[in-house]
Amino acid sequence: MTIDLATTFPIRVLTPARDMQKWKDRGITAVEGPPKGELVAQWMSEAIRLKLSIWLRGAHNVSVGGVVADARCGPDEPDLLRKQMTVADLAERMKLMARPRFLNFSGDLLQQSESNYRAMMMHAEIVSGDIYPVNQANKGRPLSAQVEMVGKLRAWSGEKPCGAYIECAQFDTAVSRAPTPAEMRAQTWLAILGGARTLGYFPHQIAPTFKFDATPPDLVEEMTRVNAEIRDRAHILQGPIDPVDLFSVNRNIHVGTRVHEGALYLISVNASAIPQVAEIFDTNGTFVYRHAYASHQVRWTTLFSGSEWLKTNTGAIIDAALEKPWGRPETIRARVLRALGGESRNTPGDWHFPHEPD
Repeated sequence: MTIDLATTFPIRVLTPARDMQKWKDRGITAVEGPPKGELVAQWMSEAIRLKLSIWLRGAHNVSVGGVVADARCGPDEPDLLRKQMTVADLAERMKLMARPRFLNFSGDLLQQSESNYRAMMMHAEIVSGDIYPVNQANKGRPLSAQVEMVGKLRAWSGEKPCGAYIECAQFDTAVSRAPTPAEMRAQTWLAILGGARTLGYFPHQIAPTFKFDATPPDLVEEMTRVNAEIRDRAHILQGPIDPVDLFSVNRNIHVGTRVHEGALYLISVNASAIPQVAEIFDTNGTFVYRHAYASHQVRWTTLFSGSEWLKTNTGAIIDAALEKPWGRPETIRARVLRALGGESRNTPGDWHFPHEPD
C-alpha cells in the first residue's frame, strides 16, 4: 500500500494489534505503532490482514510478506523543551528513515522559535500537531485552536500535507473530561477546514491507569459517523484548500472552501457552545450566505454546482458572470439571492441551499 493524498483521507490511531478490527469498524483507515512491547512483524501482519495503512514508529526496517510501511513516524513531539532535542539531533534521527516521513509536534507550537520549527519540518514530508482544548481546558484553548495550529503547520512547512490529532477520551479521570460528541465533531471539521489532510485520534486514558482505548460509547458512535463522512468526501477534501476565500463576520463561525468537478463547497463550523447566526462574505465584502448555527454545529453546503465554474484563486466569486447552460449570463450574487428567497430550480448550474450531511 501507499499513502494516497489525492483521493483518500488517512484517519489514524495508535493501537495494539488486538484492537485493530475494532478501530477499522469505527472507520479508521491507518494505524500507528507498534506500541511498546509488541513485535513489529506481528503488529504489521494484523494491519496487512485488515488492509490498514501502516504508519510505523521507531527505527524499524521490517518487511512482512514483501509489504513495508506506508509512512515512517519520527520521534513524537521533538519540539518539547524537556526532550532537549536539537534540530541537528532530529535530522540525524530522520535521515535513515524511508520516505514519506511523519513528524508530530506539540500543538501550541510555542516550544521553539519559528525558525527552529521551520528547520525541524524540513526533515519530514507530513507534519502534524496535537492540541486538546477540552481535556486541557486549564490552558484556555478554544476549539478553534485546531484551525490556528493547522495554519501554522501549513505556513511553516511550506504547505506540506498537515494533520491534527483529535481528542476522543478523558485523559485523566481526576482532572479532565472527554469532549462531547458535538465538540469532537467540531474539532474534526475545524482541523479539516483549516487544511488538515490527515487526522489522528487520541483515545488514551493516561491516569490514574493507562488505557489504549477509553473512548466512551457516544463518542464511538459519533466518530464512526464522522469518519464515514470524511471518507465519502475525501476526493473533495484533498483538493485545493480555500480556492475561494470566504470569511464570516461572526468570529465564532469558521469557514473553508473546496472545489471538485465544477462544484464549490462551503465547510462552516460553530466553534462556540452558544448558538450563532453568521453572514459569510467574499474578500470584496459581498454577501454570500447567511445561516443560524446550533451549538458546535458543522454545516456542509454546496454553494455552486454546474457544468462550468469560474477560475479558482479569485476573490471576485460573487461578481463573476457565469453562463448558464440554458440561458443568459447570471451573476453568482443573483443566484444566492434567488436561492435565499426560496426559489428552487433543480437544474444544472443552480444553487442548492442547504446540502447537508445529515
